[in-house]
Amino acid sequence: MARRAKRRRAGGPSYEEVKAQINAREEERALRNKPDEYQYVEEVGSNRISSHKEDIQSMVDPEDMMLKIMELLTDIQVVPDIGDYYTFIYNAKTKGLEYDQHPLIICTNVHSWGFRGINFHWGKVRNYTWAELPGQLHSVRASELNDLRDIGYAKFKIVL
Repeated sequence: MARRAKRRRAGGPSYEEVKAQINAREEERALRNKPDEYQYVEEVGSNRISSHKEDIQSMVDPEDMMLKIMELLTDIQVVPDIGDYYTFIYNAKTKGLEYDQHPLIICTNVHSWGFRGINFHWGKVRNYTWAELPGQLHSVRASELNDLRDIGYAKFKIVL
């Protein structure tokens, strides 16, 4: 058993190197979740929604609202990162399923079949499959989340 442990350590990183990598990742996550004052000021100043919020809220059709939101949120991704916020268009296929065509989520898991996230319009966890995503994910900054939650752009539908 002792020989096996020595071989593993000789071929890979040392315990200290692995521990340093883990600590660096934890510090990075902590900074993302609790930004310092300077990061917060920069992020608040870069809110792409706040100056358009009233205009979007005055729209009647959730489709028009979503189009305007997508126009403003130019940072797009194909695969979400866990812990980040997104909004996108979704077209569920399961018959009889009620769903939100314009979800606003925080991503909690990524899988080969799709991803899972907490939908802020529903207030619960939902699954999203790759095949039902007609476009890309629009990244939402933490400073924009409350503004988007205030805008009633959810579009609840039932698959027929």
